[in-house]
Amino acid sequence: MPVEIVPEMDEIDLGDWTSASFVELVHDPCWNQWNAQRGASCPPNGESMRSLQTRVVSHLERLVEEATDGTIVIVSHAEPIRAALLHYLRIPLDDFRAVEIGPASISTLVHNGRTLGVTRINQEVPA
Repeated sequence: MPVEIVPEMDEIDLGDWTSASFVELVHDPCWNQWNAQRGASCPPNGESMRSLQTRVVSHLERLVEEATDGTIVIVSHAEPIRAALLHYLRIPLDDFRAVEIGPASISTLVHNGRTLGVTRINQEVPA
């Protein structure tokens, strides 16, 4: 199958926090606000969770419109996947911890003819 790299599925831009360790960020009040209010805050010089969600969901909706039939596989980072799942599960961004995304896990969306729905979250890949 052809592989397409699209910026819409890139990881969230953490701006000034890019490459910083959790140890470096733990005493930053903006970091603590970000982890308490993802829907209303933004990393310094970075991308808000709402912006991330908008770009990811827009891309997914466009794929559904353009698809003729079959399966689409998307490989991405935890936050874009989480943003999509939160949207389709109708969970507020501030409740982002409600959706865990493990490394190399599989989450599945299925189109029912009208909308996308979540059928699996954070399924472990068989060894």
